[in-house]
Amino acid sequence: MIFVPVGTDAPLYHLPITTVSLIVVNLVTFIGTLVALYNGDLSPEGFEGLMVDMSTVNPVQWFTALFMHAGPGHLLGNLAFLFVFGVVVEGKIGSLQTLGIYLSAGVLVNAIMQVVGFCVGSEAFLLGASAAISSLMIIAFFWAPENEVTFWYWIMWIIAGTFEARILTVAIIYNVLDIASVFLSGFGLSGSMGHLLGAALGAPVAVWYLRTARVDCEGWDLITKNPWLQQYPILYSERQRQANQANERQDANPIEEALRVTGGDVTLAGRIGMNSNQSKPSASQSHPVAGSGAAEARASVQSRKRGFGRGDKQRVQTDASIAKRIKQAQADSRLGELASVFSQNLAGAASLPSANEAFRQADALGLSIGLSEDLLMRYASALSDAQQYMDAIRPLAVILEQQQSLANRAGIMLTRIQLQVMKRPDLAAKTFRKINLERSSELQPHYQQLKSQVQM
Repeated sequence: MIFVPVGTDAPLYHLPITTVSLIVVNLVTFIGTLVALYNGDLSPEGFEGLMVDMSTVNPVQWFTALFMHAGPGHLLGNLAFLFVFGVVVEGKIGSLQTLGIYLSAGVLVNAIMQVVGFCVGSEAFLLGASAAISSLMIIAFFWAPENEVTFWYWIMWIIAGTFEARILTVAIIYNVLDIASVFLSGFGLSGSMGHLLGAALGAPVAVWYLRTARVDCEGWDLITKNPWLQQYPILYSERQRQANQANERQDANPIEEALRVTGGDVTLAGRIGMNSNQSKPSASQSHPVAGSGAAEARASVQSRKRGFGRGDKQRVQTDASIAKRIKQAQADSRLGELASVFSQNLAGAASLPSANEAFRQADALGLSIGLSEDLLMRYASALSDAQQYMDAIRPLAVILEQQQSLANRAGIMLTRIQLQVMKRPDLAAKTFRKINLERSSELQPHYQQLKSQVQM
């Protein structure tokens, strides 16, 4: 019976550079030592000299033993677990910090095992990356207990398939098995003891990152999900409490949070027509569609601004195409009637279904791009007030497509929804790449905050 982890559903906000690099280094090291042994370039004694030899104390072995494995099964099993739990940890804190945790845990465990073994007169050898991987597993246990690991299984060489298990469950099962193995072996200096030491080193690291708000688990970490743990200051700090409260505000209204400036005031809401009690438009603004001449002029000017002096012909052509589509949509007589109904039904939540129907009709006819961005932003705000975040996605996407003055703001709002509500960092990354802050420097704080969360 074989069980091998092959994937996880944990969101990634950083590319797994360290995880993949460590897998490659372990593979290359294993193949290289095999070839060296086969060719006689490395003797069996030399191979043992790269492992943790408990009959002596050799700090070099604390590092080299991390990349040594006893056979293909040992190697592949470790690399499978390294891939899954390395991706979870690295996806939250990035490559350099993950590498530091991995190497520090592995070296410290090897050092402890060798020094203790030398003191008690042991002559055993230890090798492998499993102690460092156990540290990553326990960190994932604290940071992403509800995320799932996909396992591939093979029973009696006949039955095969996959199943999912929570990281919480996986970590508990493997650590319970290691505890049982240590008890049954009489607390010997075994591989299971190394696993438990790795977990013991990883646990305080995981808690420290949470207490100091150095990792954002979006409220899904073990301590936040279990309020009874929050009564212990050693596990839950005031700084962590404030960070989690900020996440709760974002989850409650991601569109409003996207508009917040430093200090928490939505100071720009009235100016861009986000308030539901906005005054009636003047006569010059009464026709709620994008004007063809203004749209075309703005598209032309903005195309030059977005070119950053590089003469990007493709972008200019794209803006011209958008301006043409806006002009064609506003020339359609059906848009004026739909836009009027749409605008009149944005006054309150009771009439929002009628506004939804008018917008959907315009969108189905391919005319929604002709609606003014101010009107679309008011619509997105009304949907936000009604907590209909999924319905707000389409009007925000239209504003982003129009590439006018509110495009960046719509992009930030849409990215927040994809992160906070949909839990789709892959979609958020695509939207985020469309944001161009040359036109809206006041959005820099929001942009930088999202940049640290979005998988690029």
